[in-house]
Amino acid sequence: MISGVFVKPSVGRSITDVYDPQDRHVLVRFPTALVTILAVAGALAFGLVGYLGYNSDSAIVRSLFEKAWPLFLWFSALVFTLEIAVLRHPRLRRQLVEALIVTIISMIVVGVAAVFPDAVTQFLSNLLNIHIYIPEIGNSPWTYAILNFGIILVFWADTVRRWIHARGGASRARVLDLGIGTLEFGEEGDLPTLPELIAGDLIAGGVLVALLALIFQASVLNPISDALQLGARITTCTLSWPIGQCSGDLASNPPTLFRIDIIQALIYLPLGFITLALTATTNAFSAASDTESAAGSPGTAVSAGADDGQALSTEVLPAGQDIPSGERGSGRVRTSVIETIYEALRAPLQRRIRLVVDNLLLALRNVVWPLFILLGMVALGQASKSIAFYLRTQSNQRNCDAGLTAVVGGVKSCQIVADQIASGLQYGNLAEGVGLVIAAAIAIVVALMMLVFSLHVAGNTFRFLGVVAWIAALTLWLFSLSLSVSNALFNLVGLTQRQPFPLFGVSTSASLLVFLFACLFLVMGKARSARRRAAAHVATS
Repeated sequence: MISGVFVKPSVGRSITDVYDPQDRHVLVRFPTALVTILAVAGALAFGLVGYLGYNSDSAIVRSLFEKAWPLFLWFSALVFTLEIAVLRHPRLRRQLVEALIVTIISMIVVGVAAVFPDAVTQFLSNLLNIHIYIPEIGNSPWTYAILNFGIILVFWADTVRRWIHARGGASRARVLDLGIGTLEFGEEGDLPTLPELIAGDLIAGGVLVALLALIFQASVLNPISDALQLGARITTCTLSWPIGQCSGDLASNPPTLFRIDIIQALIYLPLGFITLALTATTNAFSAASDTESAAGSPGTAVSAGADDGQALSTEVLPAGQDIPSGERGSGRVRTSVIETIYEALRAPLQRRIRLVVDNLLLALRNVVWPLFILLGMVALGQASKSIAFYLRTQSNQRNCDAGLTAVVGGVKSCQIVADQIASGLQYGNLAEGVGLVIAAAIAIVVALMMLVFSLHVAGNTFRFLGVVAWIAALTLWLFSLSLSVSNALFNLVGLTQRQPFPLFGVSTSASLLVFLFACLFLVMGKARSARRRAAAHVATS
């Protein structure tokens, strides 16, 4: 059995589960006070971003609220809540502390980038302008020969080791403790036989060298070299056997890596297919022999008076139905052949690929999960900026339409707003903000999955986030309407003339439609249930 990131909880729930898909309920009981604080804080964050930070505000207010930091802090609080919910178990205390520390550092990085954008831009520009040129290495035939044959050597060294272990019946798994529990990386359980393993690995080796033949060509590597700015100019001679005088002819000495790899593929693949065919044929005859030897066993009737060793009639009675022995034997033969071929191909394709993915992810684990948290926080920072632009553009549009030009800094600003509205820029920013929030959620979940090193974490957490998104979609219109009413109140008492929250904006209308459709389906479901109960009552009375 392949484990590692693909491991599944063996018994019951995992310690990281936040949602039970069988019973369809959330496993974490969030305190009412916490939910209330997060909801109120969200409404307050949207209010601060919508009402403050405009060009016409005083210098202090504009400097404090020009950036959408209230929204970013609220999104960060949601990230903290999710991380604590997933990593709540005492055994995951170290992982929880690590995740929270990396998240806080990422928040600081995003904040610095927002306050000092020019300095960060200059730093990144200088970093990206650093080019590492390796023309000598890239133009040497030894480089590609070592890469090509090194990959093949590693493949066959691991393959022979697997064959030796399979012959001796030794375990093909290694155990690793990540501080969460013991994980196994390797192959255990229902393994193929040695002939099936040899056949499958020969076929896999043929596919590998065929891929290497396609890769180690000048037409493939030169575009990659140009994209990476390596400064190497690769020719046919560069991709040839490094010993000898190269003339550039594919058929000359030394041969090209393409030619060498193709020859290997044409050797490995026939050997693999022949081994697989012989194994399948042997297993089929073995299955047929087992079928014939079953005569006289329990469940088999042999006619009296038959010669020794010759069964005149053989029959079994599954579920009261007669099945001729010939059909039973052919069925076993057919099944044996199919299972042999399937197991031989499944070993290198399924098990081996998963093993490679496990080892690769394990090697990158401590780099990938902090990077994904950083990417998620960067996405939330940009999402906050896009949502703030959407709210402020709505307010500027209504103020300009009402002739309140001083609110947005004069006629020139109103002209800019008119151009933005005409191009639909505010809706583009709203869609961008929603998309970035979704991308951030995916990045954070992937980070938690890599931290705990279990694919099950991602699936279960996404189910939980689906429930949260459904609740948000059903209730968003209520929060939005409350902000719209407060908008009207502030305008009426003269506290502000800004209108970032129209009565039925895009998000409010979408949420209200979702709620109405949900109510319709609920009423229809209750009506169907009532009719079924009434019909059952009439039938029993």
